[in-house]
Amino acid sequence: MTHRILTVFSGIQSANSQIDFVKDYLAYCQVSMVFNSSDIEQYVIVETNEKFLPLALSSFGSGAECFTNANDLINRFISLHQGSDTIVFHQFPSTLLMTCLGDKTILKKCIWFTWGGDFRRDRYVALRPFRHYLNEKWYKGNFVKRLHGIACWNRYDVDLIKYVYRSKARFYYARYSRGAKSIQGAVWKSKEALSPKRILAGNNANPSNNHLLILDILSKFQAEDIEIYMPLSYGSTDTVYREKVIAFGKEKFGAKFFPLLQYIDHPKYADFLAGLHVGVFYQHRQQGGYNMAQLLLSGAKLFLNPSSSPALHFKDVGIATFDTKDISRLQFSEFIRLEESVAQRNADIMVRERSLELNDRRWQSILFRTGSGESASLFSK
Repeated sequence: MTHRILTVFSGIQSANSQIDFVKDYLAYCQVSMVFNSSDIEQYVIVETNEKFLPLALSSFGSGAECFTNANDLINRFISLHQGSDTIVFHQFPSTLLMTCLGDKTILKKCIWFTWGGDFRRDRYVALRPFRHYLNEKWYKGNFVKRLHGIACWNRYDVDLIKYVYRSKARFYYARYSRGAKSIQGAVWKSKEALSPKRILAGNNANPSNNHLLILDILSKFQAEDIEIYMPLSYGSTDTVYREKVIAFGKEKFGAKFFPLLQYIDHPKYADFLAGLHVGVFYQHRQQGGYNMAQLLLSGAKLFLNPSSSPALHFKDVGIATFDTKDISRLQFSEFIRLEESVAQRNADIMVRERSLELNDRRWQSILFRTGSGESASLFSK
């Protein structure tokens, strides 16, 4: 008997990176034994806007239906969800789509694949206008509390979501991965011998990256043979803040500071990340997961905020990361140095986490809504 899946990408209208996430998912579906099974029939709809529509159409081809008109989107969603066995929302549903999700019978077959920007702790400690309250506490609260499950690569984010909204949704561990290759020892040694040492600071322009703090911490190494790369092409529309970060970076590091102001698509960006030696992230929430994964696969050293959910997740699966707060007391040689055995183990664990076979088993569980979810501790330490 055919199992019908309705896949919804909501709000793909603020950054090119979101387009790449949809492409990654569709590419995974093409090679997945689960999605290519005769038992699965999938419909993919994408909510976007006029600005991103041409890029979306050229990127997704026939793999997805794209909508910019609200009425067309709602009508198509209603026509598909009635005959669907499982509905998977990638990124949180827009307020527009939320108006279609009041029925408990619909929510019981819904799974939300949460992205890093979906849930931010700071939204719950600051006063917001009424429309934010309505969206966060009413629409989102009712949806999260009553839906079947939440999928993510990081259990700690899901635990926090369930705590805030008092939700009993199942946790499903999943990625969009098609598999990955581990760095080879000779390649790693060749990269480690290169100078200048290349450092990634943060992952986008959102102030939650704490850019100024990272740059200030790293400024003790300004006399060393280094290059500081800071992605600022997306993540925030606050141009005043971005210019302030750029000015501060140039003040501290001069020609050694490289703000990345143009978006780079995933394949080229993966090649860029593979040539870096160190990644420094000071976010308090899940953010920059793609950057972290690619850096680990290439044998780079990661400094993270130890209380952040990525740091907690990596610790659970046996990946060695380092405390950003310790940088201030490290000599440059200590900051840069990573044992080859540690780099190789980190990369090998990431390869296992991203294996196609394991990912297929996880998506099988999501699509058929089976099992009780997974622990974050997938691999022995």
